Order: sequence, then structure tokens, then C-alpha cells
Amino acid sequence: MMPKRKDFDPSDVNASSDDHIIIEGVKENGDKFRPSDWVDRIAALGAEYGPDRRLRYTKELSTTSIQGQKCLRLDLKLKETNEELYKMVVCFAEENKLRIKKKVAKAAAEQTCAIDPEASLQKKP
Repeated sequence: MMPKRKDFDPSDVNASSDDHIIIEGVKENGDKFRPSDWVDRIAALGAEYGPDRRLRYTKELSTTSIQGQKCLRLDLKLKETNEELYKMVVCFAEENKLRIKKKVAKAAAEQTCAIDPEASLQKKP
């Protein structure tokens, strides 16, 4: 069993409607992750085919691009709707040492920060 990363605890999340994790296609050491289509492969795990026979990503697990870099967007509500898929995606990112960032909904704007124990997604009462 692989040791858990100290900067991210996937069990320490409570999701609001706009809370999500961004998994970048770059390793912690700065190397680009291969294969280059990994984002599409992982997002397809939660996708369904529409009536037009085209693959439709879910809102909880989809692809995105940030500054030209393909990334995976993982809505934290996936933990409630499909916990097994959520754990699989998080474990994949951890085992491959991919950069993980989170975005947490704020009243005025979104704030991006590296995930660490002090910056959990839990709401304060």
C-alpha cells in the first residue's frame, strides 16, 4: 500500500455546490504526466453516451484546460454520488504524484490554493 500524501486528505472534505479539485497533468516534480490523453480516459469513467451517441462528461468529473494545460475537474459532490469513483480518481492522482489543487466557492470569488491539512474544505459553523 502506498503512503498517503501529507498535503491532501481525500476524506477531509464536505462539498458545497462549487467546491472542486483540479488535478493537473503535471507531476509534483514538474514533469509532464504521460500518456497525454489521461484526462479524457479518467473523465470517461463517469461519462455516459447521450441520445446523439456522443460521450457526455458528468458535472462531477470532467475535463478542463487551465493556461493551456489539460486538467481533470473533480467536483467534491462525486464523493456523495459515487464514492468508489471518487476514491479511484484521488488514488490515481496520489499514486502518480500529480499536482492537486482545490477551488472552494466563496461569496464574492473563487480562491485557489494548494491542498494541505490547514486548508480543508470543511465549513466552519
